[in-house]
Amino acid sequence: MKPFDLASRLAVMVLIAAIGIGCQKNGPVETADVVKGQAPQFIKLPQNPEGNTLNKIISASQLITAKDGGEVILDYKYAAGTFGEVAIKATLKFLPGSVSKDLQVTLSVDDEVLLTRVDLSFDPHGAYFLKPAILDVEAKGVDLSGVSAERLKVYYENQVTNQWDVIPTKEIIVKTHEGYVKCIEASLEHFSRYAFGY
Repeated sequence: MKPFDLASRLAVMVLIAAIGIGCQKNGPVETADVVKGQAPQFIKLPQNPEGNTLNKIISASQLITAKDGGEVILDYKYAAGTFGEVAIKATLKFLPGSVSKDLQVTLSVDDEVLLTRVDLSFDPHGAYFLKPAILDVEAKGVDLSGVSAERLKVYYENQVTNQWDVIPTKEIIVKTHEGYVKCIEASLEHFSRYAFGY
C-alpha cells in the first residue's frame, strides 16, 4: 500500500469518527448537560399566616422612553415569616438611549421565590437593551438560613441554553440573622427572569 493511500484512509477514518462523536451531542449527552446546568437554589419567600406565600404576583409598570430612559419601582410588604413582615423593594433604572423606542416595562416579583421578571407588554421576550439597565433589589424578612454573601449570586434565565447564568453585580449584602438581602447594581442586558440563588 502506498503511503499516500494510507494517509488518505486515516484522514477519512478520523473525519468519520469526529462526525460520529459530534452527532452524539443530540443524544443522551444533551440530557446530561441539561441536568448538569440545572437551576440554582432560590431564596424562598415566607408564607403568610394563612399558610400561603404572596399568593399573587406583584408588579409595577412604567413608560421608559428612548430619549430619557426612566425607572420602574416596585415596593411591596406583607405580614409573614419569622420576622413578622416581608418587604421587597426593586428598582430598575434605564439610562437615556437604553432602548430604541418608547416601551411600557413591567417589573414583577414571583409569588414563591425572590425572583423578579422584567417584561415588555408588546415586544418579543428576550429583546436586548442598547445600554444595560440597572437593577437594585432589597428584601427584608426572608429566610436566609445557610446563605452567605460569598455563595449568593444574581442569576438570569438564559433562553438560549435553558440554564440560569450569573450576572454582574456591584455588591450583594447579606445579613442572615436579620433576614436581609440586597443586590446593588445588577447589570441587566435584556428582558428575562432574574433571581437570587446559590
